[in-house]
Amino acid sequence: MAHRDLKLENILLTKPAPPPTKPAPTGHAPTPPPVSVKLVDWGLAHQHELAPCGAVRAERLRSRCGSRSYMAPEVARLRDAARGDHQRTEARGEQCGYDGFAADVWSLGVCLFAMLHGYCPFDRTLTLTLTLTLTLTLTS
Repeated sequence: MAHRDLKLENILLTKPAPPPTKPAPTGHAPTPPPVSVKLVDWGLAHQHELAPCGAVRAERLRSRCGSRSYMAPEVARLRDAARGDHQRTEARGEQCGYDGFAADVWSLGVCLFAMLHGYCPFDRTLTLTLTLTLTLTLTS
């Protein structure tokens, strides 16, 4: 399953209710309870078909979706596919669509950057500028 909208707002950290307190052994700090990570908002997710052996069947996704600040470059570049113009894209020798799993890995990298630095690496203005530049470059 490819989520396709991974962002900090869709990642929840939870911890279970603490068990009844037991005194910690002398000289040891109490062990903190484990933290669980939960992903929410699966509305844009794509479920891939499975082969009889259980392996995921590779499939190129063609819908441009997700939050721009977390969007992988190959998703942001989609324009012909969004209009259904697959022949023109393939005539230029480009693969139409993107790998949803790879796009999710990109988004997780952006989340990690944001958690470490306190801001997203690409703000909306920069993303729009890059998208416009890519569009103009690819149409030239």
